Amino acid sequence: MKLSTIATASIAAAFTTGAFANTVAITEFINDVQGSESALEWVEIYNYGTSAVDLTGWTLGDEDSDLGTFAGFTLGSGEYAILADDAAAFIAEWGVGVLGVNVIEIDTLTLANGADELILSDSGSNAVWSLAYDNDETAGISTYLAVDDFSNTVFGSKAAPGVDRNGDDIGIPGFLGYESGGVGVDPNAFASLVGNGSGSLNEGSPLAGDYSVVIPTPGALALLGLAGFAGTRRRRG
Repeated sequence: MKLSTIATASIAAAFTTGAFANTVAITEFINDVQGSESALEWVEIYNYGTSAVDLTGWTLGDEDSDLGTFAGFTLGSGEYAILADDAAAFIAEWGVGVLGVNVIEIDTLTLANGADELILSDSGSNAVWSLAYDNDETAGISTYLAVDDFSNTVFGSKAAPGVDRNGDDIGIPGFLGYESGGVGVDPNAFASLVGNGSGSLNEGSPLAGDYSVVIPTPGALALLGLAGFAGTRRRRG
């Protein structure tokens, strides 16, 4: 079989089986909050693909254990969702989102203030998106994904954290990856409505962002079966 025929067959099989349907990214999170830690921590996910993704049976975990499993939840193309230990507390603090629609409660969601990992896995336990951060956070400030071509889905591991919230990520010069948010840094950031702990407000951009749905170009489709997914991009900000 010629290479072009193999590539064409691989592309057809991929679209038939939905092998490239897991187009969900972790676009923002806050792991060190002002106030009750576990109740107010959250993770934002975004579907950058052109089709809805059924997240039933998916998990959000670290390298030690699963943090939670989704139940009967579908994320549409270009849609955001918040994963929170206490969904009602998130909505009350930020004044955005709808319980059970785009704010999903996951029991035992706990993010370390120091080093930790976030691994989003599908129902077959395949890692779809992962990142590892070190102890460089600022309390009350979210961390957001500053690039939106979605070509990179792995940002480090427990052995070698890849997120630098104030510089280049995964050792690539000029590649910002995840950055520290906050009003004036993240162009979509805003302050939460309710002061917690010392009265300080948390800052971030939950359910907001300038990400684009990635649409494959003809050239990308030709390479899909051999080199993975490539798409159009529009930078944040």
